[in-house]
Amino acid sequence: SACGQWRAVAATLLTDGHVLIVGGGDGGAAEEALKWYGVGQLDHVEIDAVVLRLCRCHLVTVQQGVLAGIDPRYRGHVGDGQHWIAAAAPGQYDIIVLDLTDAGGPSAALYDVAFFRACSRALGPRGVLTLHIAAPWAQQAVCAQVLGMLRQAFASVRPYVVSVPMSGGQWLMALCGSLLVPTLTDDAAVDRRLLQLRGPRLRVLTADVMKGMFALPPYLADVTAA
Repeated sequence: SACGQWRAVAATLLTDGHVLIVGGGDGGAAEEALKWYGVGQLDHVEIDAVVLRLCRCHLVTVQQGVLAGIDPRYRGHVGDGQHWIAAAAPGQYDIIVLDLTDAGGPSAALYDVAFFRACSRALGPRGVLTLHIAAPWAQQAVCAQVLGMLRQAFASVRPYVVSVPMSGGQWLMALCGSLLVPTLTDDAAVDRRLLQLRGPRLRVLTADVMKGMFALPPYLADVTAA
């Protein structure tokens, strides 16, 4: 899926380590992350126990049994992601994935400079955070606002776009880190890693596709400008 692609972008940067997913009660982000052999442990924090229960029973094709504990690396937790991040040890995680509802409303506190700074503290020196921001063709002001807050919390912020048909088209995402988030320079090496994933062979994602996500269309130049 297109949503799986942006999670895979972050996972390509991981060699071995500890992953945190905040939100994503459908289990799709967790299932994508666990395709990578380098993931040693995955903490999944979802605030709504009912969502987890329903998705465990009725969205098996999305989470492939991950929510039921099919992979021993998975640790599911019912709790508030803001509190979880605040309690995390400095440098505890190698990758943080924020799979939240849209900016504003119940998730407003998770699209905030203070929360992003807490996430930055919870990441290791080479750690990376990834999140979806908004639909740039309809919510340019939101995109600019969230990118501005991310840049106050992280030294490196790389916006990119993916197509999410069920959400109406392009969505703006970002990779963030305390060091410069690397670009993809060795296509052959990336493609080899993609071929080594657990589960069925990928049908959409390649090194070229991943690089293309960072080629932003002209209408986003002002929105994403540092």
